[in-house]
Amino acid sequence: TFTRSNLLVNTLATSSSTTSRELAISTVCWLNSGACTTGNTQYGWRFDLPETREQVIYNPIFTDGVLALNSSIPPAAEQPGQCTPSLPSGWTMAFKMDSGGGATQNIFPNASGGLIVGAGHRSIVGTKQNAVGTPYVVTVGSNRYIINQTIGGTPKASRINPKGGVTVKRISLEQLR
Repeated sequence: TFTRSNLLVNTLATSSSTTSRELAISTVCWLNSGACTTGNTQYGWRFDLPETREQVIYNPIFTDGVLALNSSIPPAAEQPGQCTPSLPSGWTMAFKMDSGGGATQNIFPNASGGLIVGAGHRSIVGTKQNAVGTPYVVTVGSNRYIINQTIGGTPKASRINPKGGVTVKRISLEQLR
């Protein structure tokens, strides 16, 4: 058996713009492996969702080496005399499956549309979309997008970079020689 202490702890942080979430690039030191020079005692990774009552209630998906999911944050308690009910909010996030951390390039573009992780910065792994349900991934040309339905009922498409800048293409046996 193992406990939470046997898992790599990743710290999910909300950016100063409050519209994206960031994670450091991390490595799991798997039990009895040579993944790290010392401390190879971990069974996987974890992080705690940072917002009060935030939870994952929709099915996550695995695509292109990342675990993509939508979280839900229930609204605060209704106030007496409030005529319009508050709606929940939430985040759309994607993490590297092998480490639970960020990638060497942003999974979601930064505010200026860039995918490069600047020196001393963390990888962008989430965006505030207030989405409901399970995310869906589509390819348009050479770009990948996560498609969600928002709480208001409108669809939202967000470009993603699930491979962290790695371009994958099929090669033939002839090309391998």
